[in-house]
Amino acid sequence: MLLANLPNLKQGDLVAGRFRIVETIGSGGFSVVYRAHQEGMNRFVALKVLKPKASADEQIVERFRREALYASHLSHPNTITLFDFGQTDDGLCYIAMEYLVGMDLSVVVQKGEPLDLARVWKILAQTCRSLSEAHRIGIVHRDLKPENIFLVQRDGIESIKVLDFGVSKAITDFTQAGPRTLAPLTMEGTVFGTPLYMAPEQAMAEPITPAVDVYALGHIGYEMITGRAAYDDSTSAMDVMLRQINDPPLELPDPWKRTPFAALIHACTQKDPRARYADAALMLERLQDDAFIPYMDPSEQPASMRTLPQTSAVVVPSGEPDTIEIADEAEEIYRWEFGQLEEALSEVRKSGEMRLVVIRGRPGTGRSNLVRAFLKKHRTDRGLCTIHRNSNPAVRAMDVGLEADLADVIQRPLRGNGMSEVHRLLALIYGEEVNAVSEEAFAVSDASPLSHLTALRENVLARVGHLFRRAAEPGAMIWGVESLEQVDTLTLAFLDRFFRELQANPAPVLLIATVHPDDLLSRPGSYRYTQALLQASRPLSRQLQLIESGTRSPEGEGLDAPFGLALDGSFAGVEVPSFDVPAAEPASFADDGQRTDRMLAVSAQLLALDQSQADIDLAFDTVLGYLAQLGDVVSLDLWHLACHELLPSPHAARAVAIIGHAERFGIVVRNNNTLAFTNSGYTESMREGFERLSNPRSAHRQIVNFLRECWPQPNHEQVRLLVHHALAGDAVALAKTLLVRAGDVAFAQMNLDASREYFLQLKGLLDDPRGISAMSTHTPSPYARSGDDDAADGIDRPRVWLRLGEIHGALGEHGAAEEALRQAMREAPEDAHRIRGAVFKLLADLAVSQNRFHDAMGFYEKACEVFRKLGLARAYVACVAEIGRCAILLGRARRAEGILLQAMDKAKKIQDPVIIARIDRYMGQVLTRQARFLEAVEHLQRAMTQFEGLGREADAVICLDELGIANFAAGHYVPAREDFTRALALCSTHHVGSPHAPHVGLARALAALGNLPQAEAHLVEALAVCGMRNEPIRMAEVQYLLGDLYIATQRSQLAGEYFDHVFQLARSVGHIKLAFDSLVRQAYAAFDSNDEELTYDKLSEAAHYAEEVKYADGVHVARAHIIFLQLLDHGFQARGDTFSTLLTVTDDGQATIATVLCDLFRVDVACARGSFEEAHALLGKVRILAANVGDYALFIPIARRDYLIAQTQGRLADPHAGQGVALGASIPPEVGKRRFSESRMAIVTA
Repeated sequence: MLLANLPNLKQGDLVAGRFRIVETIGSGGFSVVYRAHQEGMNRFVALKVLKPKASADEQIVERFRREALYASHLSHPNTITLFDFGQTDDGLCYIAMEYLVGMDLSVVVQKGEPLDLARVWKILAQTCRSLSEAHRIGIVHRDLKPENIFLVQRDGIESIKVLDFGVSKAITDFTQAGPRTLAPLTMEGTVFGTPLYMAPEQAMAEPITPAVDVYALGHIGYEMITGRAAYDDSTSAMDVMLRQINDPPLELPDPWKRTPFAALIHACTQKDPRARYADAALMLERLQDDAFIPYMDPSEQPASMRTLPQTSAVVVPSGEPDTIEIADEAEEIYRWEFGQLEEALSEVRKSGEMRLVVIRGRPGTGRSNLVRAFLKKHRTDRGLCTIHRNSNPAVRAMDVGLEADLADVIQRPLRGNGMSEVHRLLALIYGEEVNAVSEEAFAVSDASPLSHLTALRENVLARVGHLFRRAAEPGAMIWGVESLEQVDTLTLAFLDRFFRELQANPAPVLLIATVHPDDLLSRPGSYRYTQALLQASRPLSRQLQLIESGTRSPEGEGLDAPFGLALDGSFAGVEVPSFDVPAAEPASFADDGQRTDRMLAVSAQLLALDQSQADIDLAFDTVLGYLAQLGDVVSLDLWHLACHELLPSPHAARAVAIIGHAERFGIVVRNNNTLAFTNSGYTESMREGFERLSNPRSAHRQIVNFLRECWPQPNHEQVRLLVHHALAGDAVALAKTLLVRAGDVAFAQMNLDASREYFLQLKGLLDDPRGISAMSTHTPSPYARSGDDDAADGIDRPRVWLRLGEIHGALGEHGAAEEALRQAMREAPEDAHRIRGAVFKLLADLAVSQNRFHDAMGFYEKACEVFRKLGLARAYVACVAEIGRCAILLGRARRAEGILLQAMDKAKKIQDPVIIARIDRYMGQVLTRQARFLEAVEHLQRAMTQFEGLGREADAVICLDELGIANFAAGHYVPAREDFTRALALCSTHHVGSPHAPHVGLARALAALGNLPQAEAHLVEALAVCGMRNEPIRMAEVQYLLGDLYIATQRSQLAGEYFDHVFQLARSVGHIKLAFDSLVRQAYAAFDSNDEELTYDKLSEAAHYAEEVKYADGVHVARAHIIFLQLLDHGFQARGDTFSTLLTVTDDGQATIATVLCDLFRVDVACARGSFEEAHALLGKVRILAANVGDYALFIPIARRDYLIAQTQGRLADPHAGQGVALGASIPPEVGKRRFSESRMAIVTA
């Protein structure tokens, strides 16, 4: 009965098309946790799957779904990372999370020993950091306990991860979370939570706040300090809950009552939640009080607490600084960090491989000056390409993104910004326009929008990456990216992809990035792109950190990064002014005093104008406040216009004087027709002062309206500023409209990453009930519903969720995509049929991408019904075609053919060339699986020609791959070679990724033609391509083919080594079939080396492995090979049908590798006995079975046998058939005594 309640998953199973089960690592009452390998990302994940009985309980499913939903909103490094969530093909819910190695806190505290107080402080502080993010966005954990605090080691440093938000409650969705709201998630009258750590109000089902997590942390802290839980002597859960309600707050006993932890624990465990710290952020503030300094890590101390002597700040007045002197000064101040950068650059030059340096720190810590000083020093190095948008005089005053770096790489002038400029620059190099998508291209407009959008995005990023790599070829490249928390999303997406690519396919590139992680986390979804960068470690990466106002730590030792990540650096906290460009963060000071003195000096100068101090202060705050509100760097043209349009007339008259004095005293700097504050502290101070002016909300609304007129087509930074002013002015509806428009424009330009960020920010506003404004004076949004009184913000919410689901899906975020689409379905009115049809269509696309073909068919059928009723012929026919494709993937070839024939008839009536070409392609797949290869070739050729004519290179490449397979299966190896060669050419010239790897297909065609040297060269090239894509499983599959090639060239020992490597890798990631096949191949490599003992040892190992992992067909395959090799060793001297027992076991009506092998080996037995008619009949059967299992390489040894049998029967046959080498077939290449030849015919005497 227990087994019946386990998910039907075993080692090697593929969940959702990408998570391959490796082993079970845990099981609870409701779910099982597996270690799985995510093949597309080449990482291990913890895959949590609900048990079948739990999946039938709506309350448990809702709790599980909510855990995934809430965790998907959290990105703090001290919170476990959620990668994806969804359902298996059997309907079981799953969550894919970060795979952690370590132990939870309960293992430590169960020892009953007090922990070191420094360790207690660190665990509490890091837990508070995780919870602070959750509390900030309105999520309360509600089940915090030692089991949900996981301890991990990274580079020898302990850090924590908060787990299991499964019983969390989002308190932003309602005013009070009382008993009624808790009831749906209450099981048999028990409120969720753990009694030992449960707050009194939680035990009594009263309204909850973040203070319940503070209470739990107080009890956890007490347990860590004393070595025992507060109420562990209670005899029942009810007794514990009563004590939680009635007992006084906890008091630490001696000797801990004299430590600051005593007051902390006492405050956290107050029975009245109003008497506790209101949330984790306030508790963290208390933990950072001076009293806790003895227990803190040096890196955890706020800058104000550090008592090390200060280094004097380098202050340069406005004017023209001596850039050489300042560069030298910066190098001296940051000598340790400079040394780290120099060391990294030296490693790049020597090794030809990538290195990454991440410099963490707040704005004002000198991070930008460090990067700029280093780049300036090396800018003239021979053979070194330096890319740094902040150092390009032509783009300083522009808000630019990846396009600026791309222009620098190809040495072309920048004429615009955004994705459209990226397209223009790429067109200059590649001589063609990059495809974009229409702003109105919703889900119903194309048969597979997700795959098409994904391909378009990947094409752009691949082309940019190719140009960056080419720029590094002469020697090396340094690419500096400042302020990851502020750069455009496209840069983040490309940087993440480029970093991963450089790890797999090295190039001499030094990546330098500056970041303030806390600010980065405030950007919706940004952690997706920066996780790999921020968690990278040596030898590839150095993680440095600069601190505010202080000096280097003694001895030059490094400080730890926030969140427990390892660092390498010792750090100065002093900023120097920019010596090369007007800095966003130039001169920094030890405290606010110097900044205040300068402001007072300006004020004193203005008093000479016979104005009162109050008037001068107001004018000063107003003029510089408005300047700060216009951005970090403001063009002089915009400022002059703002003075005329925005500033109140008395202050406008003084603006020139105030700016002049501010410039003279180094508060602002004028450069390249721009104005900017010389220090981020000035900017923030002026922005804070602006909010104290009279009626700042009205001023923000004036600013946003003014800027909208100035920026009719705002870029990324301008959108951010517009939305900020709209929200600050309580024009929430306008902010939503701005985000919708920006998201749609980014989507139309194929900048899916930026579009995702805009729509996620919009989602945050839509989810917040306080984000509704009565203001309606904004321009109607394309998402607005006319006449809908319920849409107070004028936004068509279902259509927003639809677009967000489309974007999430195209970016591979399947769980988030499904959640957005289901939200669209829930909120769509009954008559919103187009939205519903689009949702069904996208849900089907998502199911296909996860190999859930049954589900996909169901969704496509629902979409078809909706589109038919709406009269949307194109969408309807497209969905019918996709139903046919699902039937192919489910192995229902005949049904698929019938569906596709109907779809083709309808497609010709509406004369849609894309759908016609797609149906032809699907028909080619059907016919190939039915061994009707010539018909398949005809359909695929038509499809390929059509796709090429339409400029859809990605589809054309896929068609050429499938055309090559069909020609190969038909025995037309020369046409197959040409097809794969054309596919490679298209991939190269158009930078199109192919899921089928044309190099592999070409290598197999060349081997079939007997050209083994060229085949080996292409397999080696395929290895490089897979390495660049970071696809270890594909690499292993290519190595498997190389092993076959080495068998064919009688290099058996080398082949055995390759197969052993494949086995080790495949077994580690749970790829059962590949691991099993490599063991069998090792046996044949030993057989060819005349090592009989090793041969049968490996076959026995293969059989045992198949039994262990429950690979039933593998057991039969291993036994078939054992029997065959024994027959071969004994000259086939055996009576009866030696394979009959295996055939009986495997005869379930399905073609399997075991049945194919058994019948092929029976052909050899029949030939040895001279039963050529029987052999000929069996050979026809083997051909059909091989086609059914997709083993077209087996047609080569089949053809060899067919030719020799035909000779004995007097039939005509092609003498060249079967003379080549079959790579990757169900049997290894036949060499030596294993090769089927005339000597094997009729060798058995009567």
